[in-house]
Amino acid sequence: MTLLPKGLKPWDPNKKPSVNLRTLAIRGMGTETKKTIKVGREMDYYDSMIGDKHMGKITKISSSGYEITDDKTGKKEKFTFYDKNKAQEVMSEQAKEC
Repeated sequence: MTLLPKGLKPWDPNKKPSVNLRTLAIRGMGTETKKTIKVGREMDYYDSMIGDKHMGKITKISSSGYEITDDKTGKKEKFTFYDKNKAQEVMSEQAKEC
């Protein structure tokens, strides 16, 4: 038996994730919240056009979202802040479309 810190549940490989970050990125929502974001931090992200994974640096933060500049191409991508409730709405809309 593995001891885990209080409040932390063991990872279940059979549990399906409730949010697909690639789908959210295509719809303009990023993975960062207002509390977790900092200018200059490098991160990987999904392209908002086709969902390809890229590496970039956070260059600008606004009241509604943030901007990432791609390391290789210099292309700028804008994302809104991650919101758990809105993410669930987007995922349920996508499930209806399929």
